[in-house]
Amino acid sequence: MKIKIIKQISLFSIVALLASQCLGLSLPFPQYEPGHLFSSHEIKNFSLSAPLSTLFRARLLNVMAARKVAVKGTLSYQEHGRAIKIPVELKLKPTTSMASCKFPSVEIKFTGSTQRTVFEGTKFIDLNTHCAEALDVSVALFHRIAFFNHREALIYQMMETLEMPTLHARAAFLQYEDTDTNRDVSFNPRLMYQAFFLEDMAEFRKRNRVTEVKAESDFLRASVEQDERDREALFTFRAVSETPQIETEDLARTVVFEFLVGNQDWFIRKTPPDTFIVNRKTANSLVNMKMFERPDGRQILIPSGFTVATFATGEDELPPLNRAAFELATESERKKVLQLFLRKRTEILNLVVLKNDEMIEIMRKTINSAFDQLEKELQKLK
Repeated sequence: MKIKIIKQISLFSIVALLASQCLGLSLPFPQYEPGHLFSSHEIKNFSLSAPLSTLFRARLLNVMAARKVAVKGTLSYQEHGRAIKIPVELKLKPTTSMASCKFPSVEIKFTGSTQRTVFEGTKFIDLNTHCAEALDVSVALFHRIAFFNHREALIYQMMETLEMPTLHARAAFLQYEDTDTNRDVSFNPRLMYQAFFLEDMAEFRKRNRVTEVKAESDFLRASVEQDERDREALFTFRAVSETPQIETEDLARTVVFEFLVGNQDWFIRKTPPDTFIVNRKTANSLVNMKMFERPDGRQILIPSGFTVATFATGEDELPPLNRAAFELATESERKKVLQLFLRKRTEILNLVVLKNDEMIEIMRKTINSAFDQLEKELQKLK
């Protein structure tokens, strides 16, 4: 099993190509072969065994030092009655969870063979965890959201359904074992916790032949430059007005998607004077937004970081559409984007299904309400 890099155009590829050209949208990225972890949305059970206490103590260090801490472990699961165990190496992900979570997200490197497994062809993958024990989830909003993180995995799957370029995500249940003798991590080893696997950024770049574009003052720039897999990252983005490679239709699509899932925690600088304030500090020119340059020179946007989106929190209040960013696109472009979203309405609503989540019906109603508002936006343009 290998990752499918499309070299010969199949009938399906031709249809997708023509459809994307008619809509004026970015071409879809290659998909994973059937049987790979990211080729399905079925929720599977996994077990992770490693010296977790040693790893999680590293979150108290600075980012550079924490990234140097790695531990060995085993990732296991059952497949058709066959027990599969894969040797792995774990590091902390340099994200908000490193500072905010007692059980932070990790980066997994497969050190053993992945042949005939759902991870075949994958060297690295990210694991977004539950962040904290149930007793701790009242501490902060971030904890409460991360504890039910299957909702966030659904957001990435929505982008797939909408034919948007995105990192792939797969919801899972994880059972953990801390093999440290001096254990200080709080979790129940008999429970299965919500988690989701997220495509590794370097794997995404390699698979799609793109180069990441970061903002000039990205706070992770120093650590990225120390990471061999990220050495090709660019640090050139200042504002949309200075980046003609960004298609305004692509920007409009991103704006509409952020509205659909109720996310306000994002920012892309439109002109150099624009600012975005976080905790009374001026934020970067990109916040919870990934930017990549394709081989043809075009730069595409991929939303990320949905932990405070109303879809993830289970709230029923929709934030307003970011009209200033949306109207950077032409009327014709805005119309095309709205038509695409509305055409996918039924598919999106059918996707929003999670067992044992009491908030799912509220989330479906909120998404449906968002589509109603998009319908009204389209009517204004007719």
